[in-house]
Amino acid sequence: MNGYEPLKTRLVIIICACIRLYLQYIPSTIGKFYLWNKIIQPYIAWRPTVITAKTKYNAKFSYEIRNWGQLFLYFFGVYEPAVAAYAASVLVPGDVVVDVGANAGIHTVLFSRLVGPRGRVHAIEASPSIFKRLQANLALNGAEGNTITHNVAILDAPGRVPVYLHDSYNDGGTTIVSTEAARRDTHQEGTVEGKPLEQVIPIDDLLRAKLIKIDVEGAEWLVVQGMRPILPRLPRDCSVLVEVTPRALADFGASVEDLKQLFESNGFEAFRLPRQDVEFYIRRPSTVPQTLTDDRFELADLLFRRP
Repeated sequence: MNGYEPLKTRLVIIICACIRLYLQYIPSTIGKFYLWNKIIQPYIAWRPTVITAKTKYNAKFSYEIRNWGQLFLYFFGVYEPAVAAYAASVLVPGDVVVDVGANAGIHTVLFSRLVGPRGRVHAIEASPSIFKRLQANLALNGAEGNTITHNVAILDAPGRVPVYLHDSYNDGGTTIVSTEAARRDTHQEGTVEGKPLEQVIPIDDLLRAKLIKIDVEGAEWLVVQGMRPILPRLPRDCSVLVEVTPRALADFGASVEDLKQLFESNGFEAFRLPRQDVEFYIRRPSTVPQTLTDDRFELADLLFRRP
């Protein structure tokens, strides 16, 4: 049976390539939900097949198909399209971006391309193993020239914290929060140093930041608490994009309303990016941020920016 494995792998790669072309380049939605629900999910999404391909923004990655985030990126050419679209709408060459929770660099590479050689991206990732992949992906895409990497956790105060690595099906679920780790299929990878953002990023770059993205799987309250001294000093055109889980905020005795009030007290308004499930990828609705009106969600990308 083993002799058939290379042939089966090549066949899977060919089938994936055909489906990928259809999903990305056929404007109609006809057949796309069928392909996702009846072909990709039951027969492809669980495979450890690795495929190298380019994204819609011409970045190159090696995708492990069974990894949830990489699955979407491979088949649709973009990951979290509302986040990517917002970044493309506000970033120009020469800007500074801070990517807190950069993971393997899917968004980091996009930011690097948007700000160009005169700009700068600070990519922060706590997991030592994912950090190595981040550096490899930056090198693969020639993004090291304007990107500075930091293997550290961002907290409200200095200290060492554990890193809980999620399984290979969703390394985006890696967290430094023990309560979140207990809810997920994780194991402790080790411990890393943690610091407030202002102690990691040079103050000159923070005071020039056009976009600060925070995606830290339950630790967002710690990150934002550590940013309190710098929030009023951020540029007027700075946007702070935070992936928020109300349940994780509650673990720290906080709420979405507390987060909103913290930013509003510093002149920011609160918005919400559209939900980004498979229907969003296929139907491609508007990516324009909407005013935040309630906290009835399990997970959302919240945007804070000044009028």
